[in-house]
Amino acid sequence: MAGMPGTYEPGASYRIRLILIDEFMVLGGFEAAVRFAGGPQAGAQAGALVPADSLSAVTDSAGVTYVHHRPGGVLTPEGRVVWELDWTAPTAGGAVVLNAAANAANGDLSPLGDLIVTGAFESAGP
Repeated sequence: MAGMPGTYEPGASYRIRLILIDEFMVLGGFEAAVRFAGGPQAGAQAGALVPADSLSAVTDSAGVTYVHHRPGGVLTPEGRVVWELDWTAPTAGGAVVLNAAANAANGDLSPLGDLIVTGAFESAGP
């Protein structure tokens, strides 16, 4: 993952890149959201997260925006996929966390041989 600042500027925009590499991967998928890490807004949407390319889509659930791969995942014959997201930081609030999960799938339509990775990337507030 690249692009999530250690400390964000209120209202600033950031290009975030989620990178998944696995030599056996045929299909790749992911889901990510940015929420407040603590305080009275803990778990609430933090800023705005949108796809920066055509490989991703958006789903809203209970007031939180989730950016994810498009149905069917992304074909990756080279064993590498990069998703780009644009995040606009909230104008007020404290620390936020970007939670992401990705699936490096081998394409055999079973859970065997697939690799699921997760990460949490925190950014301090102003």
